[in-house]
Amino acid sequence: MDLTLSRSRGRSACRPRCGAPANPYGYNYCGGDLVYDPAPDVCDWFACATNFWDGKGYVVQCADDLLSRTGLPGGPCADHGGTRRSLYVA
Repeated sequence: MDLTLSRSRGRSACRPRCGAPANPYGYNYCGGDLVYDPAPDVCDWFACATNFWDGKGYVVQCADDLLSRTGLPGGPCADHGGTRRSLYVA
């Protein structure tokens, strides 16, 4: 199980990432709130599709592991094997 160290109410807590890379935002594939407003440098931490910022919805991981966003013409991962799972923030 992938774990990341995060600060929660002044104390450290280990949170599962479920395969998401370590990142300072607590983004994960386990659950929480969908990420509608990703950090401006999200693509420094995750591999993103070239049209990532063209989407207007929440963030998803494509079958080829690239991140995309819903709201794109043809679907968020149309050129990347379809949608695998959503990205969440704990």
